[in-house]
Order: sequence, then structure tokens, then C-alpha cells
Amino acid sequence: METIRAIEIGYGSLSFTQTVIDNVPSIKTFASVVSAVSNDDLSGGLAKRDTVRVEVGKAVYEVGPDAYLLSDRSSSRVLNNTFIETDQYQALFKGALFMMDVTSIDLLVLSLPVNNMLRSDALKQQAIGEHVINGKKVNVKNVWVLCQPLAGYLSYANQIGQKGFDELKEQNVLSLDFGFSTADWLVSRGLKINDKRSNAVSMGMSAILEEVSKSLKSAFPHLDTIPLNLIDEAFWKHPGTIKISGRSYPFPACDGVDSYGKETRIKFDVSSDINKVVVSCLQNVRNSVGAGAEISKIIVMGGSHEVYLPEVKRSFPEHEIVIVDRPMTAVCEGMFYGGVQYMAAIKRQRAA
Repeated sequence: METIRAIEIGYGSLSFTQTVIDNVPSIKTFASVVSAVSNDDLSGGLAKRDTVRVEVGKAVYEVGPDAYLLSDRSSSRVLNNTFIETDQYQALFKGALFMMDVTSIDLLVLSLPVNNMLRSDALKQQAIGEHVINGKKVNVKNVWVLCQPLAGYLSYANQIGQKGFDELKEQNVLSLDFGFSTADWLVSRGLKINDKRSNAVSMGMSAILEEVSKSLKSAFPHLDTIPLNLIDEAFWKHPGTIKISGRSYPFPACDGVDSYGKETRIKFDVSSDINKVVVSCLQNVRNSVGAGAEISKIIVMGGSHEVYLPEVKRSFPEHEIVIVDRPMTAVCEGMFYGGVQYMAAIKRQRAA
């Protein structure tokens, strides 16, 4: 039986099929943080980081769930169309291969944002072949590159079963993927994509975090910067609360009382900063897609989908809007299941 694996290297997170049991993938996910290796160990050996060291060119990096522990104030993520050419991308790619349970892959499925699919051939060429990571050799025989919202669509198709998909593939569907750097949308009928009504904009979660950080700076003038990860955690780790300098404040608005009812001089309201990005994002979608009279269903996915969902509903008030199971990993799951179908199609063609 062919070995099929998927790696989704996003601007915000990395997801990959670590193992596959009975044709069901086990997905591992962590932040797309890549840290240059330091030989210093200040823990005295008391704890070991959950990371993997990989070589890219002459540099050595650590990637994994604990890579953020090595990041410093100069660390940054690459948030542009050259991402696949960077050391960061290569380090994440090699780290994922190393953490997989296989050494030979018949089909590796990778993904790109809608507006970066023109780089799919280049990505395919750099991924095919033998990769040596810390002495482990992984041979990638073939690569298929999917655009991310289509992979999420395939995850939803797998979720509803064959009968449900038989109905779905006859409908015009809008798939929305809200990621860290970009918000992607795709209009399709079955697997046939309407290119003219599909696109992406750089209005993902990172744009919201940047706007909120700038606004919060006036509330915390003694701090030279508000780390984006602290703001990010206020959306998902402890929703409704932001933790800064050891104190907790209501989020997105604080009116002089902290989360424990104690008075504070801190006051802020970043609701408008969040709303500005979200509304502008959905305006771009509406300008591209239109009001959607011929669209039967809207499929929503992505780690930051909850932030955008209210505006999606306001923009398309009459449509059926469904959220995929496991929105954070749906794209990676869809990549795997799409790869299974892709491999089966290749076998049928060879047998014909």
C-alpha cells in the first residue's frame, strides 16, 4: 500500500500527518517558530525542549512545540510570497519529515495560499528527492500541491461522507480559510475552481495583532512594545483576558478595572481595531465573490475563523454557513484525504 503524507506549512502554524493508522491521519500541530540554535543550556539539564534540530545550509535551527522558548526579540516570521524560499520554511519542512513515522513517501501533499499557487512547481521540485535530517533519510517520490481552501473543502467532503459529497459537488461553494498571514477564499463547483472569483488578502490574524499592538501601546506607555503572542493568546488561550506585565485585563476593552476587579490606570478598547481588519477582509471577499446568489454553501476553516465568523454571517446573511470539524487542522486533513484520492486516480490511469 502506498505511503501518503501531508505537510501544511503555514505562516502561523505547521501541521503534518505524523502517523496514519487504518487510513486515518494523526495530525501534529505547533507554531511556525524557527529559532537559531544556541549552545547555551541555562536549564542545567533539568528539562529538555520538545524540538528537533535541523540543518539548512550552514545554519542550524530548532523547530517544534518548544521552539518559541528559544526565540528572542529579534525573531520574526516571514509573511510574504517568498516564504517557500526561506530557511524558515526549509527548517519546518525538514522538521516535519524527521518527526514522521516513515522513511519513504510515495506521495507528499503540500499546500500554498490561493494567491501563491504560481509557485507550486518550484515547491514540488524542492520537495522531491532524498532528504537527510540528523542522520535520518527520507525519500519523497512524488509531490502534489493543493491550494489551502480547496484542501479544507476536501476535509469537509470527507466529513459528510460519499452521499453528502455527491450532493455537494453539484453545488457552487465558497470556501473561506482564515489563517495567520492571509485570508483565502475559493469558489468551486466540485473540484472545479472558479479562478476569477478566488483570491487571498494579507488580512489574516497577523494584521489584527499588529493593529491591536499599535493601539495598546498608548495604554502601556512604559513598554516599548506589546508582544504579539500575548495579544494572540487573548483570542484563543484565555479568551476575554489579556495578560501583560504579570496582570490580567479584560479584553478587548478595559475601563480601569482589571480582570480581578482591582482598579487600575490602564484603559483601552481595541474593538474597532479588530473590526477594521475583519470588515475590510470580508469587503474584499464580497468584491470578488459578489452577493453570492448562486452560491449554495459557505465552508469556513482556519485557526482564526472565530474572529471573522460574525462578519461572515453579516456579509452573507441568507447563506448556509458550516464550520469544518477541527478547523485548525482541517486543511492538513483535507490534503491527506485528497492525496488518497489523487493516488487512486493515478493508479486507475495506469491500469487503463
